[in-house]
Amino acid sequence: MDSLGTAVKLKKLAKNLAEKPRLIESDDWASKVVDLHRVVDVYQALFVMLEHHNEALVRVGLELVTDNRTRKILSWNEGAWYEDEEKRNWLRGLVHEKLHRVLKAVDAVSTGPPESIAVAAAVVTPVPDAGSAAEIARLTQRLEESEAALEAETARAQAAEALHQAAAGKVRHLQAKVSEAAVQAAEWELRVQEADRLAQDAEEGTKQLSALRAVQATGSAEGADVVGTAGTAHSAGKAASVVSIGVQTDQVENAVPVIRELQQKAGNAVPIVHELQRQLRDDTLPPEPQPRLEIELSQARQKISILEAKVAKLEAKEAALLEQLRKQAVVVEEMHAKIRQMVARGEAEGVGDIVKKLVGDVGLDFVLKQKSVWDRLYKDAELRIQRLEELRRQHSAVAGNAPGHSEAREDVMEELSRSDLWQRLAERRTRAGGEGHGHEPEQSAICFSAPDPEPHKNEPSRSLAPDLELRSNQRRDRSRQRQQSKQPKLSATRNLKMMGVSQSLPSLMQEPSKSAIEAAADIRGIVLHSREPAWLRGWRP
Repeated sequence: MDSLGTAVKLKKLAKNLAEKPRLIESDDWASKVVDLHRVVDVYQALFVMLEHHNEALVRVGLELVTDNRTRKILSWNEGAWYEDEEKRNWLRGLVHEKLHRVLKAVDAVSTGPPESIAVAAAVVTPVPDAGSAAEIARLTQRLEESEAALEAETARAQAAEALHQAAAGKVRHLQAKVSEAAVQAAEWELRVQEADRLAQDAEEGTKQLSALRAVQATGSAEGADVVGTAGTAHSAGKAASVVSIGVQTDQVENAVPVIRELQQKAGNAVPIVHELQRQLRDDTLPPEPQPRLEIELSQARQKISILEAKVAKLEAKEAALLEQLRKQAVVVEEMHAKIRQMVARGEAEGVGDIVKKLVGDVGLDFVLKQKSVWDRLYKDAELRIQRLEELRRQHSAVAGNAPGHSEAREDVMEELSRSDLWQRLAERRTRAGGEGHGHEPEQSAICFSAPDPEPHKNEPSRSLAPDLELRSNQRRDRSRQRQQSKQPKLSATRNLKMMGVSQSLPSLMQEPSKSAIEAAADIRGIVLHSREPAWLRGWRP
């Protein structure tokens, strides 16, 4: 029952898997191989299978497993499927198909760069190896040949188009000339017709003149009596007829040269018209060449499209090869990093010399000598940081020796605390406190006032007695430590002269408006104000 249930489940699973479409998404696949532990597990399982079988079986079996058409194999009976000739032939054909695909993949890998670590490690930058370089050179040559053929076909098509346009322009020019000649011929024909009409009129006038002359001769023979009876009216009409005939005769005589000239021009124009018609017939493209040029143009365009497709394929193949070379260069860089990491681990474990010797024996010692881009950038950054720290130390040393620097100056309050002036102030404060008995003593005659109270006009007077002793002791200890490493400090009087305080002491001693402690506070403010840099005193409100 268990085997029957398992068989039913396998049949259902195979049916569902066979009906399920196989959709491959690069992002999904990339996310599935992120876990390196699972990748190593699959690698170990495949390695165990490779140890028990061979590479061809493992590769073909992997192709069969990843094909949805083979899901129905899971539902076959374990011992009876081979007896079925249809299943056996189907599986054999599928195995041959997968084997052909595997062989093509293996051939593509074998024609790539060598798998030797020593040779592959030499590729520091993405430089193609000999096989890939030859393939790229061949593809580049084919690409150049295709581009040359494309340019030739394009030039040929452009030449044919230019020839067609030139012939069409010549035909249009000849047609215009023929039209112009036809118009001139029509004008000459009209003028010839007019000349013929004038010639006919002149001929009729000549006939009438002859008839009149005959009538005149006949009338003179009949006698004077007949003429006399005609009267004056007949004589006048006869004279008018004679004048009219004379005028017509003159017109005919004048028209004869014009008629002859027009006839000559018409005769000369006829050959010109015939010549233009002949040129038009000769230069006009016959109906046969136009389809021939169109056919050649279409064929050239087809060749151009085919060549463009080939160029696109070659460019895609070249891009794929370059991407493959880039990936190989990344692998080589990772190998270099692993080798350097291995040497570093060996040095940490105390066997660095042995590891370096082994690396040198296999011909990879150049990996340890060369520096990657990241090492060089890291070293440059480290050097820049060191230079910056050195510049900071130099600047601090220069600023420390300059006048006005806080560390190089004598602590005036410390000198004041050790001076006789401070001791006298402290004694007078003690006497004043003993005599007061709980109330504020009278102001002493020896008081101080600040000469420039402007920087401290808003600062309230505060007593320094509570923490004066503690601060004095701390400053004294620091002063003793500094005296061990530095030269002897300046005296209090000289330091006060440097700070500009000694000049204000007489005025402080003469003003009876403040107590000794307040005067000391004012002195401290004057000293601190004098220790400030000029730019800070100018900026402070």
